[in-house]
Amino acid sequence: MRRLLIAVLALSIAAPAVAADRDDRRETDRVVRQLSDPRIARELGDTLGALVDAMMDIRIGRLAAVLNGDRNPGRAESERTIGDLASRDDPYFRDRTRAEVRTMTTGTGAAMRAMAVAIPELMRTADQIERDIARIAHSIPLPRD
Repeated sequence: MRRLLIAVLALSIAAPAVAADRDDRRETDRVVRQLSDPRIARELGDTLGALVDAMMDIRIGRLAAVLNGDRNPGRAESERTIGDLASRDDPYFRDRTRAEVRTMTTGTGAAMRAMAVAIPELMRTADQIERDIARIAHSIPLPRD
């Protein structure tokens, strides 16, 4: 679960670089350069750490109880957070998650450089898939009224 939270947050931050206009290579290059800077990577790690902490404080106790068949959970059960549930079997869950965020962000620069190389090919592939779907959709005979 910890890795999933970190991956979701990292992708949400990287998404604007991936979604950038195909012709706007300079903006992508700028983002890659910035994320390659160790100082910025540390700042990103701090930001991601704060976001993970905030996500850990989301109350989901009532939902979890209902999903487990308890239609009327008590106050304590209803107040449980993602962090409470995730750390139930691992009392060091938050500390380990913070450490993983720090470790992950130190590799952000290398990952961004790899993404910068992969983005043009991914965009070409997405364009081809879009054209293929359009061609297939136009070839499907529609029922007549």
